[in-house]
Parts: sequence; structure tokens; C-alpha cells
Amino acid sequence: MASPLLKVEDLTVRFPSADPVNRLSFELGEGETLAIVGESGSGKSLTALALMQLLPPSARIAGGRVQFAGRDLIGLDAPEMRKLRGRDIAMIFQEPMTSLNPVLSVGRQITEMLTLHEGIRGSAARRRAVELLSLVRIPDPQRRVDDYPHQLSGGMRQRVMIAIAVACRPRLLIADEPTTALDVTIQAQVLDLLDSLRRELSMALVLITHDVGIVAQWADKVIVMYAGRKVEQALPDALFSTPLHPYTRGLLAASPRLKSDLHYRESRLIEIPGSSVSATGERGCPFRPRCAIARDSCAHFSPNLIDVGDGRLVACPYTFGPEVAHDAAVRL
Repeated sequence: MASPLLKVEDLTVRFPSADPVNRLSFELGEGETLAIVGESGSGKSLTALALMQLLPPSARIAGGRVQFAGRDLIGLDAPEMRKLRGRDIAMIFQEPMTSLNPVLSVGRQITEMLTLHEGIRGSAARRRAVELLSLVRIPDPQRRVDDYPHQLSGGMRQRVMIAIAVACRPRLLIADEPTTALDVTIQAQVLDLLDSLRRELSMALVLITHDVGIVAQWADKVIVMYAGRKVEQALPDALFSTPLHPYTRGLLAASPRLKSDLHYRESRLIEIPGSSVSATGERGCPFRPRCAIARDSCAHFSPNLIDVGDGRLVACPYTFGPEVAHDAAVRL
């Protein structure tokens, strides 16, 4: 069996007052797509920033290992990590209008990446920039290469961000909420583009999103995060057909679901009560204050992940009945 391209073991990100990512583990093989799903504040974006070694000054990696192609990323110094970023590991950030430089043409921003990592300059870099704009399906790329971000629509700006990210054919692409603020048709186009590029360039893809409804068609496996912890892991079909964790069930009940014609199904959405704002560091199960099946005992233990077979993990013993609660718990 081939070694995973990316292997994350017990990754913990620490702020002075909390651990917004707490002992997170997962693996990703060459060419696979992993979706990480959860509400705002669940630790998804901080996980991505930790992988890129771009955490804010107040945060630090307090434990765990991150191995990429057999190399320990946490042990790399800043110059070595800079060589990897953009060349071997690339990231698409949430909001292209704030990520793109408003005073540089999109072509210039693409060629800067090519010059930095591949030494391509001048007319050769411009030709490559045009090719990349064509690759991400921007019409009339010879003209658009000289446009500035404000001259492009939201969907086209997102495509420019993708072009910059894949300019050096990275082995791993991290897409952090790549469809935020886009309408449903453009969302599908962007996700289809990412999937096509993954196959064409043989990349592995980490897709981070708060919308569990958009990952079914594009992910090979899904991780659901809550309060910095992995609460469920499954193949998409299994997750959508039989969600096990109460939080996963809540996300699906609160998420509009697409039909094949890109229209939303007409079904009542049910919100998850309460908020996850103060859940990080919660004693016992962090989802307990919002959980419909919580027991008194949930205040006294933090559930371990239970392996239910076929690569499926769930951090709720009461999904299976109270008889397994003791064996599946870590007593505090």
C-alpha cells in the first residue's frame, strides 16, 4: 500500500486561552480529495494555516506531526517552508478580493509566482500566465491577463486565485471556502474546475467548507469538525445516507441540498440550537450543550473516536447506545 502524501497525527494548535485545533489526525493520498466540514470556529481554517505554517502570531503548534511526502513540515525552518509553499503545497484563500493585490494586474500576480519558484520571466512568463487563465476557463485570456481584480466578477476572481495556486503544479492544494459568496451555479462550476484540475495535474486536494451539502459529489472522504476536534469521518455516501454523530445530523438538517439540476430541494431546514462560540475548551463533550441526545454523563467525559469499519470514525458512544459509553470515553 502506497504511503500517504499527507499524514497529520494529533495536530494541536494552541492560543493562550484555548486549543482551537485539538489532536486532529487524518491522511490524504496522491490525487485524493478530502473535505473538512464544520461551522465557523470549528478549526477548519486554522488547520489549513497550520499545514502551511502560516498561523497568526498568537497561535502555535503545540503538538503532533505533519508529514508531507515523508518530510516533517513542523520541523522545517522558515526558508525551507517558503520553498515548499506555492511550489509543492498551495492554498486558495477564502476571499479573492482581499487576497489579490488590487494595484497589480492578474497576469503580473501569476507571473510573480512563476518567477519566484520556477525562474520564468518576461514574455515566457506572460505566455504561461495566459495558458493558466485558459486552464481555469477564463474567456479571452489574452485580454484578461492585463485586467485588474476589480474588473472581474467574483467567480472570475476566484478562478484567478486558482490559477495562481496551480501555477507551479503543486502536489497538494488546500482550498479554504473556495465558493464563499458565490451563487449556486458558480459554486458548482468552481468545484467542478477544482476537481478537473486535481485529475489533470494529479494533485491531492483539501477542500474546506462550512456547507456539507456541496461536498458529496467532489470528495473522496469527509471529516466533520466541531470545536477543534474531529467528530466524524466517513465516505461521502455513507455520511449523507447515515450520519452518525448528532452534530453531523444537525449540519445536514440545516443545509440546503441540491438536486441534479442545480436547484435546491424544497424541504424545511432545521437549525442547530445554540452556538459553538464557547465550545472550545468545554469540559466533557463539547457538543453537549447543543445535543438532542446528550446524557448527564456527557459532562464528565470527552468521547474518543470509535472505529465502525470501512474507514468510518465517530466521536459519540450514544449513537450506538449507552452500553459502549464507558469503553469509548476518556475520563477527565
